[in-house]
Amino acid sequence: MQEFLEQFVHYLCSRCVTIVPHHRQQNKAGGRHSHNGEILDLLQSYPPTSDRILAAYHEWQAHRPPRNIQAQIAQAYNRAHRTMPKTAEERAVKIILDNWSDTWIRHGQEQAGDVGPKSVFPDPATRIPVGRAVLTNPGEGWFAVDLDSNPFSAFHEHRVELTSGYPWTYTVGLLPYRTFQLASGELQHPQDRDHLYARCSVPARLWVFLHRDFDHHALDLQTQQSTRTQMLKSDVPALSYSTYTLLVQLRKHLQQYSTVYPSRVAEPRNASSRSR
Repeated sequence: MQEFLEQFVHYLCSRCVTIVPHHRQQNKAGGRHSHNGEILDLLQSYPPTSDRILAAYHEWQAHRPPRNIQAQIAQAYNRAHRTMPKTAEERAVKIILDNWSDTWIRHGQEQAGDVGPKSVFPDPATRIPVGRAVLTNPGEGWFAVDLDSNPFSAFHEHRVELTSGYPWTYTVGLLPYRTFQLASGELQHPQDRDHLYARCSVPARLWVFLHRDFDHHALDLQTQQSTRTQMLKSDVPALSYSTYTLLVQLRKHLQQYSTVYPSRVAEPRNASSRSR
């Protein structure tokens, strides 16, 4: 997924991702020719949806090594109707894009523990009983949360914590607020804390998990690595933060283009390309 996003973003804006997928035409320009922006003449101005982006991804996967890949990506993006995700990573992309404008509930696991698609997240065994004295029925499933929205600030908002080494600074779960509401989720703000507490029963398969690389600050690194490996093998929707940032870039470019050139959607298929 990350390589696809790098190439798609590069085709739209080579200054955003400094990779140049090699092709013969580059040899005529000393390796510097990047076809920057030519894909815009192939794309119709449909707003970026999970169906269209995943359809383009599936087309990219099916034609590797790529040959005329820009046209193939554009054709798949233009004609997409309903595209089913095939992997946990693709399901994460779908949930993020389908709930892009929503507010999200964010919880970083407080102690390392297994995560599975059918199990409720967060597991009660991973919760630290801090700051809940003033909650109604404090022992009944409450867990600390922040609120977030796209583009997520999960690993930037509380920079002072990034060197603490705790599990919540490396992996966070994000849940669309509408899903939280449908699950009869509750929020409370304890008087002794600077953030909210939530209570809900939602399986991990409906969350999205963002994760960043471990560094030398990580506490009990072996346990955290084992937990990360288990999570990625468990088939829950998960995405590396570097892949997520590329998804944000791609969506931004496509959304801006669809806003500026909305009339291209109405052009007949055999219409000549718009001159610029």
